[in-house]
Amino acid sequence: ICGHAKCGAVGGLLNPDAVATLPAVKDWLQHADGVADEVARRLSQPSPEARLNCAVERNVVRQLANLKTHPAVIETLAAEKLRLHGWLYGFETGD
Repeated sequence: ICGHAKCGAVGGLLNPDAVATLPAVKDWLQHADGVADEVARRLSQPSPEARLNCAVERNVVRQLANLKTHPAVIETLAAEKLRLHGWLYGFETGD
């Protein structure tokens, strides 16, 4: 799973009104339910950029956890035929 800097879709988790007219994005964000609450718990008074960075990171973690619930993934992880990785990509810097 690769999250990226300044992700507008994940930004929609922090500002649901921004994706209110984008039903496909809104539906996709259901897979990240709870990320905004997690960001609020982790950061006391963050900047908008820090909130978004944290949300992108927490979304990657949640998506990895979601993948681990799928039977085919469970089976191949158990057989050590699959490894899952979470990445954060800063496209502006290449980090």
